[in-house]
Amino acid sequence: LIDTRTDIYALGVILYELLLGERPYELGGSINDMIKGIMEVQPTRPSVIEAGFDRDLETILLMALSKDPDRRFQSVRDFADDLEHWLNGEPILARRDDAWYVLRKYVRRHRLPVSLAAGFVLLLIAFAITMSVLFTKVAIANQRLAGTLGMASNVIASADPENVQRGSTATTAVDMLLAWSEVVQADLKDDPDISTRIYNDLGESFIGFDRYDLAQRHLERAYESIPDDNLAISPEAARTLRNLGRIAYKQGRWNKAGEYFQQCLDIRRQILIPPHPDIADSLQQLGSTYRHLGRMEDAEQHMRESLAMYDRLINTAGEDGRGPLEAAQASVFNGLGLLLSRSRPDEAIGFYTKSIELLDNQPGDDDWRVARLKHNIGMCHFRTGDLEAASDHIEESLRIKEAGLRRLQAESQTVQDADAGNRLQIATGKQALSSVLVQLDQFDRAEQLATEALAIRTDVLEPDHYQLSDSRELLARISLQTGRADAAVDLLTSIRTERTNRGDAPSKIAWTESNLGQALLAAGRPDEAEASLSAAWSVLASNEGPGPDSPQGRETASALIDLYERTNRSDRARQIRNEAFPGED
Repeated sequence: LIDTRTDIYALGVILYELLLGERPYELGGSINDMIKGIMEVQPTRPSVIEAGFDRDLETILLMALSKDPDRRFQSVRDFADDLEHWLNGEPILARRDDAWYVLRKYVRRHRLPVSLAAGFVLLLIAFAITMSVLFTKVAIANQRLAGTLGMASNVIASADPENVQRGSTATTAVDMLLAWSEVVQADLKDDPDISTRIYNDLGESFIGFDRYDLAQRHLERAYESIPDDNLAISPEAARTLRNLGRIAYKQGRWNKAGEYFQQCLDIRRQILIPPHPDIADSLQQLGSTYRHLGRMEDAEQHMRESLAMYDRLINTAGEDGRGPLEAAQASVFNGLGLLLSRSRPDEAIGFYTKSIELLDNQPGDDDWRVARLKHNIGMCHFRTGDLEAASDHIEESLRIKEAGLRRLQAESQTVQDADAGNRLQIATGKQALSSVLVQLDQFDRAEQLATEALAIRTDVLEPDHYQLSDSRELLARISLQTGRADAAVDLLTSIRTERTNRGDAPSKIAWTESNLGQALLAAGRPDEAEASLSAAWSVLASNEGPGPDSPQGRETASALIDLYERTNRSDRARQIRNEAFPGED
């Protein structure tokens, strides 16, 4: 059951990490593993992490994190009130039914009169002397703790829709994060150690919600909070730069991402002793960015260095520490596979396979990472012409993804709550499998899959998204292959206009033009076909396109050769053949 007590649990996790710098328990592996961990693993008691952690505050945290919803606070208001009780030195709700406990709290709040009545004056004097000696150190820590808890109380109260004392309430996760941000600015501006970490936490959370504008703003605040003389040696500075790099990477600003990742790597190399997982992580991030920048040698060098570092870490790790390291190394293998998938697809398949082997060592069911890897292996087989292997791997990938989506839908009770990103991955798999089946002349199933992919993309994406054009173009090619040339011409003419108006890459527009030319030729309109095919060939065979020997280039050339031979222009046919198929008979 998902209700207010679920929100209380989530707030408890946030507060726990805020106060202790770590999560109540470590989660990893598949989605199924994470859910099982949340349901079964008991949170680590704060007093185990910090021996002097306040007992009452620990009780509040553990009550919020109770596995049994009935034992949690029953409203957000109750949670906020209990934190305020603790701040004011009053009995907390979590123990209000314990008479001896309430009496102890009364004694603590009214220590002097009660102690005088009991005759403990000397003890109090000794206590006062001791506290005066420790005051300088303890006051700062108490001020920080009280400020942090006050901030938490205010923010948690803002999530209560019935709290009339608040001008507005946090009704979404993003609202809640913004509420944290406002309180940090007001209450922690003079404490950079805490504010920097919280700004980083907020930035990472906003990245998770795809709110890159808000993430950028908070990460910049995190960076500005770090004293200038500490930037070059600050772990939080490295963390901030990594997160800024993640945003730039997700936005396709590869040069900027490379700058951030390089600065992060420089700091980590200076303050950490290799082999270290953070250094290996930065090497991978930078290598992935170089791949997008076309710096393939630099990309491979950084990824292989990351791979070697993870090897050393795994070889020296204990049994409990191997899992996260192997999962991270699997990501590097995947990155190397992506790097080599077009130029050396056979080698890429080997890296993808190693990644799957590492992930298979993780407990739990197959997860989305394995599904993506199997999809990538299938696409490599497609490029090498092994269509049966391509079909098998993409089919298996789809099976895992669809099973995972069904689990998510069952857990969230409604289809609407399912992850749109996961649905888009399924659409990508259906589209890829459809393309393979077209090559295998299995047109009926190919058309069914392409139609399903288009339906998902139409439901999730904006109407002018390029992936909708991709799906419709595949359906147009299927129409052409199954004798419906006129329908293909109409659809491809519309897609060409969409791509041109949207400003798609020249090679994308040229490939649509090529498909249109082939449809026009099949429809008995050779003059229009020649115009489209010639325009497509001029781009696809140039530096702007994939090249004359690419699959798109060769298919376009074959259509042009067919057209010239049909119209008795053998010289032009020979010229195109020499450009596209040099040395072939």
